[in-house]
Amino acid sequence: YIDKRNRELSELLKKTRKQKARYNAEKELANLKIINIVFIVILFSSVVATANASVSMLDPLSIDVPKPWYRAMTWIRENTEENAVIISWWDYGYWIQAIALRRTVVDGGNAGKLVYNLPITEGLEYRGSKYHRDHDMALMFTSKEDEALKYLRPYVDYTKVPTYVLVSYEEFGKSSAINHIAQDDLYIFPQSIPRTGNDTADSKALQEFIKRNNIESYFIVNAGNNFIVWITGFAPERGYDPEMKDKLLAKLLPFSTGYGKGLKHFKLVYSDPWDYVLIYKVVP
Repeated sequence: YIDKRNRELSELLKKTRKQKARYNAEKELANLKIINIVFIVILFSSVVATANASVSMLDPLSIDVPKPWYRAMTWIRENTEENAVIISWWDYGYWIQAIALRRTVVDGGNAGKLVYNLPITEGLEYRGSKYHRDHDMALMFTSKEDEALKYLRPYVDYTKVPTYVLVSYEEFGKSSAINHIAQDDLYIFPQSIPRTGNDTADSKALQEFIKRNNIESYFIVNAGNNFIVWITGFAPERGYDPEMKDKLLAKLLPFSTGYGKGLKHFKLVYSDPWDYVLIYKVVP
């Protein structure tokens, strides 16, 4: 409307010589320019306000990716090959795809789907239903190193494709679900021990508990009023099983016998200050 009216008034000024008509046309043209400027300012302000509102709405979503995870995803994106495949428990698949921009074997959308027409490695035997991705990943994590690689091989040729395995502190708690899906006997048990505030006394109590129960593999967390001692290979109702500490998940987690110690095919390439996320490169 403003543009049309500008043209009409401009044509009028060209045609008329009447002083009053010219005065009114020039006055209206000036007002239209002011209206035009005000309109642009309002439109710009509206766009900026909408953008700010969008950013404000998105900002709280950042809490969905805790700092250790965001830091790990950034490291993967910046330090691994573009064709790399990241192996993890299915919970983290979408983060790896969306933030780290890398391929995964499992995620929240395909964890239980059957995968057909995969090449079967000679000598590979499954202990359950074939080709459920989450089931095979559970079998991998609950097996010892050499057997674990057999469950990985149908999904990625780690001798040719850069392959990494990611584990996190969260697997201490999720290990029971992983173990249940694999129908295995990996057992990670949390023991709570009260803190007294006396570092010497607390350290002594922890060491006595570990020694009294012949515990070889443990991870201690300061949880405020208590210490949480994560243990594998021991549970009060199950007794002591020294072989549990050699299952792949236990060897990859930050246990006293973990961090990849003694593994031939998994090299630790990333850990954060909290030991929350650890990343290993698969070495053929």
